[in-house]
Amino acid sequence: RELEGLFEQLPDAYRYVLEVRHPEFFSRPELLEPLLQRSGAGRVMFDSRPIYREDSQHPEVLAARHKKPDVPLLDTVYNDLVYARVVLHPEPGHNGPYVTEWLERCQAYLAAGYTVYFMMHCPNNQHCPEFAADFHQQLCSAVPGLAPLASWPVPRQDTLF
Repeated sequence: RELEGLFEQLPDAYRYVLEVRHPEFFSRPELLEPLLQRSGAGRVMFDSRPIYREDSQHPEVLAARHKKPDVPLLDTVYNDLVYARVVLHPEPGHNGPYVTEWLERCQAYLAAGYTVYFMMHCPNNQHCPEFAADFHQQLCSAVPGLAPLASWPVPRQDTLF
């Protein structure tokens, strides 16, 4: 009910996604799916597999695991809106299969006409600009006409709305 009230108050001019972390939302999707359908919102596809399935003794991973939940990757697309948040391992060699999988997913989502937002980060985000640029370059090779990334550093966001 609280989420329903929140979505009712949001301006219609924007599209929204919801990131949930409580395990019950993963074991009982019927708690959330009707709300997403009614509100036109999407659900964040949260993927923390690289920091839970790869070298878990890396100091940056050890420091981050208590902040990033180990939840199942749910990839249902709601309302043609894809928002993926992928937590990569700080060592690039551990990310290959996950990056390849997400490249394939993003290609398929774009081919299906979905609006796709892809956020990549890792326990130490200093690695992310290079990871993101490489991912985007590979995606551009597979999806002609994809817009280039903004030059780094990106302009600062002054407000949320």
